[in-house]
Amino acid sequence: MVDLDADQTPSAEAYQRLVELLLLDPYMEYGSNLEWILRKDLDYRGKFQGCLLGLAVGDALGKFGEMKSREEMREKYGILETYPADYAPFALPGGGTDDTQMSLWTGRHLLANQGLRPAALARKFISEEIRGIGEATAQFVSLFRDQGMPWYLSGWETAGNAGAMRAAAVALYHMADYRKMKLDAGLQAYITHRDQMAVAGAILQATAVSLACHTSPGALQERKARANFMLLLADSVRGLETRPYYNERYERDALVRRLTEDLPFYIEWSPEYVLSQWGNGPYVLESLSFALYCFLRSPDDFAEVLRTAVNYGGDTDTIASMACAMAGAYQGVAAIPQNLSAGLEFKDELQDLAEQMYQHYETTVKDMEETLTGGGEQPV
Repeated sequence: MVDLDADQTPSAEAYQRLVELLLLDPYMEYGSNLEWILRKDLDYRGKFQGCLLGLAVGDALGKFGEMKSREEMREKYGILETYPADYAPFALPGGGTDDTQMSLWTGRHLLANQGLRPAALARKFISEEIRGIGEATAQFVSLFRDQGMPWYLSGWETAGNAGAMRAAAVALYHMADYRKMKLDAGLQAYITHRDQMAVAGAILQATAVSLACHTSPGALQERKARANFMLLLADSVRGLETRPYYNERYERDALVRRLTEDLPFYIEWSPEYVLSQWGNGPYVLESLSFALYCFLRSPDDFAEVLRTAVNYGGDTDTIASMACAMAGAYQGVAAIPQNLSAGLEFKDELQDLAEQMYQHYETTVKDMEETLTGGGEQPV
């Protein structure tokens, strides 16, 4: 019998048991399972660094606009492009919030445990104070830590974006193995958000970061290439969103619908119009959709991705952290503005994590090549 409360229970066993108990939708049965071409001509080290530093820069600058309106942003900051001189009430201008903090925790956990151990990660999430904690994650902490509920019953049944905001770390750790990435991305989201769309959003964000890492800088300049990028993303979660979800106009909506019907056209339209149709709150349907818009509207211009993500209010820190994780993974570390990365609170920790993730990727690829050369079967 699988012990879901044991710290060493691996994600594959936990997933299977949760599905058997009808607590978790069998998301591994839905969508495509992509196969990456592991390329020798790409600077994966630089891309890993760019992803995590991009995530943190987006979080650090985005926190100044979190849950403000566009008008409030303009009145206080004008166009926000660098850390403001008046950074109160924050202790540091380049300080991180839960987006950076929990991504670091997730990445370190994966490295220390050779993959996801959901019970252990759940305990990590209640071991320290979470900065700027969201309502759903706060509910998880209350139920699991304070009321003694099992971790697998403590997540709130709501489609928030916390699972997606942590997913970049999963993408980097499993860069060479898409099935394991999909498994762990979905299950780490389930810890705090027991919701179908929240799980789908985490898989979608991890897939976007992985796909960006495996794509040459400049390859997304053509609109057709960006349309293909969107199609691959949509295919990763197609069929998973079976429950009814609604947008702010009370119309039934879904991530896959936005990726396939709206986004191919919206990347040519203004942020003002897109937000009038989509919104940009912490609902993963809104925030992840807008993060993808920010990235795919100008994939080769990191500064523009960041500018669009942070200057329109809403859940700006998480939107910017997700969009800039994609942009950094695509363009590499050289694209990150030095005036922003230099002031990051967790810069050294992020660089160290990125290097460890890269070394793990190199080792995984070498093991896969040796298996193939030795006549064994290719890992799934």
